[in-house]
Amino acid sequence: MVKRRVAYILALRARIKELVAVPRAKRTDVIANELSLCAFRLYEARFMLDKLLVQLRQLRKQRASAMSAAAVPYDARTAPKSYQPATV
Repeated sequence: MVKRRVAYILALRARIKELVAVPRAKRTDVIANELSLCAFRLYEARFMLDKLLVQLRQLRKQRASAMSAAAVPYDARTAPKSYQPATV
């Protein structure tokens, strides 16, 4: 999903570059409106990507804490040296 968002952002940036390359004297209202819309969609896509990355970070953090909490019961019990059996 992140790759799709990044590809969408790159496509929007390429379209904006195309529209900006049109000389100012030759720009019509349609081109100006499309440029404005592309810029809005670019910022919208960046915002959505940021939200998605925040969610992914939270999920990773939850997964890491769940994995470390799950591993605790399986850790070997350690006792002080005085209570451990002597080995030969």
